[in-house]
Amino acid sequence: MMCDILMKIIKIFLKNQIILDDIFTRAWNVSYSKITFNELDAVINDTIKPIIQHLMVVMRDPDRKRIIKESLQLLQLYHNVRNLVQYVLNDLPSERAVLSMDEYSSWFGEELILEWFLLCDMYTKPFIKRAVVADNMERLNNNIPHGTSVPDVVSIIDEMVIDVWTKLTWEEQFYTHAALLDAVRTCVMDYVQAVYDKLVTEDFYGAKKNLGINEKLCVAMSDTYAVFEHLYTTKNKIKGILRVAESKYGFTIMDPMASIGNQMQIEISAIYLIILDEIKKIFQKFIKRVLRGTLDIFMSSSTIIAEACAYIEKVLEILYLNLKAESFYIVLRHIWILTISSVKRGLGYYKELKQKIELKLKIQDKTLLQKAYLCV
Repeated sequence: MMCDILMKIIKIFLKNQIILDDIFTRAWNVSYSKITFNELDAVINDTIKPIIQHLMVVMRDPDRKRIIKESLQLLQLYHNVRNLVQYVLNDLPSERAVLSMDEYSSWFGEELILEWFLLCDMYTKPFIKRAVVADNMERLNNNIPHGTSVPDVVSIIDEMVIDVWTKLTWEEQFYTHAALLDAVRTCVMDYVQAVYDKLVTEDFYGAKKNLGINEKLCVAMSDTYAVFEHLYTTKNKIKGILRVAESKYGFTIMDPMASIGNQMQIEISAIYLIILDEIKKIFQKFIKRVLRGTLDIFMSSSTIIAEACAYIEKVLEILYLNLKAESFYIVLRHIWILTISSVKRGLGYYKELKQKIELKLKIQDKTLLQKAYLCV
């Protein structure tokens, strides 16, 4: 019953938000005066704050037990309010009086915010999964090589994990920063795993199966690398908050993202390797054909070598045009190792093939000798 009431409140709030957005837009067009700020603040203080405070009174009733679904819907309401407040505050001057809306997180209560944070890994999983499912692995535009899931996942990490954590008191932030790292780790690893599963289960090659690489696969690599890059932004934000412990209380805070970054690098490598493995298989076929050509007078090995070189050039061109420079140079190193290992393996195949041919010739010679002996 309470879940239904919450859903209705959220829908009403969203409708009111559209009206409020229009009020704010028209107010900004008229003036940035202090009076306008106070009027905008009063609208939020008089219409939204009482609804939230009443909800919190109901939720804190000791005679009822709140279910997880209600907590998740309250978190959705929190983010709706947060987005509205940020929408208003973004265009305000840096020097201004404190507004009522600045304290929007306190309307929900510290106990509920701590609950959201401690359960955030449960909340984030379905959002991350939906983001990857909806990503068709096409770049956002010519300047951005990753797909739609990256801004969604970055938003999940920033808004559902980091932002909620920053609303805690400093003492709670300090004692829960290990839980914060676990939450961030869960988000990024769930994302990388979802991308990996999508690559394994879906066919992204299409008509370019013979190349082993295409634009969609490059987007998949760019997706995971973009989230990896965002870890450094997140790290700096967390370190900035925890630095208070170093200066004020003498605690030493280690790099909060080092272990996550290392683990994510390993997981991203698995995605890169599953894509590069297809390239390796195709290139090895060229190598085998080249080596057969050196043993067969009817085959031209030089033509096949030219085809193999053209293939690698085409692969590098696709990677270069569809990856960021940092990601491309990581892949380039793998391509070089792949090429050398394929040639090395091919030489072993050549030796084995040559031995088989020599053995076959010996058997043929022996057979001819036997026939000649019998004829005599």
